Amino acid sequence: MTFRPGQLVLAALVLVAWTPPAVASAPELVIGSKRFTESFLMAELAARAAESAGTSVRQAKGLGGTAIVFASLESGSIDLYPDYVGTLAEAVLHLPGHPDRASVAQALQGRGLCLTDGLGFENTYALAVAEGRAKTAGVRSISDLAAHPELVIGVSNEMAGRPDGWPGLAAEYRITAQPRAMDHGLAYEAIRSGAVDVVEVYSTDAKVERFGLRVLHDDRHFFPSYDAVFVYRCEARARFPRAFERILALAGTVDAAAVMRWNARVEIDGLTPQAALDGDREGATSLGRASLLAKLLVVIRTQGPTHLGLVLVSLVASALAGVPLGVLARRSRRLRGPILGAAGALQTVPSLALLCFLIPLLGSAPSPRWWPCSFTGCSPSSPTRTRASSTSRRRSASRPSCSG
Repeated sequence: MTFRPGQLVLAALVLVAWTPPAVASAPELVIGSKRFTESFLMAELAARAAESAGTSVRQAKGLGGTAIVFASLESGSIDLYPDYVGTLAEAVLHLPGHPDRASVAQALQGRGLCLTDGLGFENTYALAVAEGRAKTAGVRSISDLAAHPELVIGVSNEMAGRPDGWPGLAAEYRITAQPRAMDHGLAYEAIRSGAVDVVEVYSTDAKVERFGLRVLHDDRHFFPSYDAVFVYRCEARARFPRAFERILALAGTVDAAAVMRWNARVEIDGLTPQAALDGDREGATSLGRASLLAKLLVVIRTQGPTHLGLVLVSLVASALAGVPLGVLARRSRRLRGPILGAAGALQTVPSLALLCFLIPLLGSAPSPRWWPCSFTGCSPSSPTRTRASSTSRRRSASRPSCSG
């Protein structure tokens, strides 16, 4: 039995385009999160609030950076996720200046999205001093640094070179001291060893409390507002009124000190986000402090089947599309060039980039994730919970990229 070239192409396109139908299930509120600790914690708070209202909840954990998670929200794949006013203003809406929560909420209305009121804390750029040194020098705000040029200041390489970083900050506060530029990951060790007196931090970093640092008050409001909020689909509130009543009630109840403790329990003590929120509840410590092997086995057990399923589907789909096209290219000189050229071009596009473009069309449920991999023949990445540092992830997540 022989097939015409046109039949082979049509069969390949149909096989790649086919998506298994979703199985009907009870309505559930889907809560997403980015790939860093603080986002996991805030998503868990929202999930607990919704579950306390009797609502069925599913968490889509660690979807990626801002671009992917926001696209998932717009497409309807998730109903809600935690974010920051400054991140939404800069990375998503591209609003000029330092817009407040009301301005960001108004801009989101046109997209069918809503914001909760602030949760009670912000995770913004800040400067911190060792508590003992701060008491000795009498330093409480950034303005106080101008009167203490003897203090050695350390900032990240990025902040040192950006006009809206240290140069702008120094001009605003009339600070004449020249900072030492360093990798942000070395900042805490530098201040602990006494190499510097002042370091750049994020205001809810896990190590701020553990290292006994005092975050200096930004009394001239130089840094943008990064108030923590939940952004959600407005129509989801109508579908889950009781759940959103509990979630909206979280506004103003979460303070920065608590968030710092929770971040530290996860990133330093090795607790899970659930155990970190449980605090001293019986059993939380033994659960959170499980060995690395035990945690790895949990990830394999919970995420392994999904990952293997995605790999199998994407591999079969790419083979079913690639083999007929390969046969067609072998038999038809006229089509050989276009087919090989198109295949070569697609191979240069990362599957994650294709995924980012396809999320608005297909959502972020498991079934569409094999689409980009069907074209590139790669293994799709399954969103698993990771212990990525909040420090390194939260600012990279604020930029509109498809990476985590």
